[in-house]
Amino acid sequence: MTEKFYLVDSYLTKFTAKVLEKGVKDGLPYVVLDKTAFYPEGGGQPWDTGWISGKEVVKVLEEDGKVYHFLIEAIEGEIVGGEIDWQWRFDHMQQHLGQHILSGAFEKILDGETVGFHLGKEKVTIDINIENITDEDLALVEEEANKIVFKNLLVKNYYVTEEEVKKLPLRKPPKVEDNIRIVEVDAYDYSGCGGTHPKRTGEVGIIKIIRKEKVKGNTRIEFLCGHRALKDYHFKNQCLLESSALLSRPHWEIVEGIEKLFGEINILTKENKGLKEQLLFYKGEEMYQKGEKIGEVTIVEYFTEGENIKELSLLSSIITEKERVVTLFVNKGEKTGIIFAQSKDLELDMNHLLKEILPIVEGSGGGNKYKAQGGTTATKNLDKILPEAKKLLYKKLIQG
Repeated sequence: MTEKFYLVDSYLTKFTAKVLEKGVKDGLPYVVLDKTAFYPEGGGQPWDTGWISGKEVVKVLEEDGKVYHFLIEAIEGEIVGGEIDWQWRFDHMQQHLGQHILSGAFEKILDGETVGFHLGKEKVTIDINIENITDEDLALVEEEANKIVFKNLLVKNYYVTEEEVKKLPLRKPPKVEDNIRIVEVDAYDYSGCGGTHPKRTGEVGIIKIIRKEKVKGNTRIEFLCGHRALKDYHFKNQCLLESSALLSRPHWEIVEGIEKLFGEINILTKENKGLKEQLLFYKGEEMYQKGEKIGEVTIVEYFTEGENIKELSLLSSIITEKERVVTLFVNKGEKTGIIFAQSKDLELDMNHLLKEILPIVEGSGGGNKYKAQGGTTATKNLDKILPEAKKLLYKKLIQG
């Protein structure tokens, strides 16, 4: 059994220990020590990182009371020195205690139970068993949580028996029946927990709720504490200042400025769409006049590259509004598009025509009698699409 310093003193960063076991697991060397300050992954909190005898510790896991320290390289010697990465450790301490406080605030304000907790490298989340939480309620909970932070309350951890734990107002029952460790936030919150926490709530700095989302009938709350919250504030404040400069407005008018900008963009987009449609109409008229006649049918063929396939489809529709006309379009690109269409007064079958052409270029697609569209990623035989399609049309129109 390894003696676990982190359960007694979260601020201890250096220690000396005896090596009890060495080995290799999953391609990584590991050591088991008689004592350690390294927190192993558990309870939603990631493992500590740091160094043992100068070698980097990349993972810490606990199995059957043993704490396995996985290293980047094997170490020598029976007596080793360990050092915790304090910045990593203290960040987890801030986030974990922040979770206790925030969960307590949700219970107090909304009677919401925390049913999930995850402390990640970038974000921290808790799941609250309430499906709909308003922004107003979130603001109340956040304010309550930060009141507890600013009061700088004492945080205690101690062990109780199975009988003693029944007398405590725990947010949820402990998962173990012996060696029950309680983390208490000065009569405000009681939790069964084996994680690392600061001695006082003030060290959390601040608790900031970032967003919420519905997850399986619960509400997932993402939040940041301490240095993470400060870093997030710096980033968002810089974005605010830069946006303010771009819009030539004070920061409190940014939303109004963006709404106005989007309104102007929408008007310009509609105007641009109208102009494009007019240009397509004139382009379609010109293409129709230059089309090839097969009997009484005009064939408009167009081989292009890198154009907008939606605009080409619209161009095809504009042309085929005329009488007795067929359009054969190929748009070469990373995925080459093929559009075959005919006017409503013809009895040809564009879908059948497309199906006959697609094997030439290993393509796929389909449509209906009047319009069919396909595509291919092949690069060979693209130049054969239009000649082969015209041959087939000629047979249909001339030979019947």
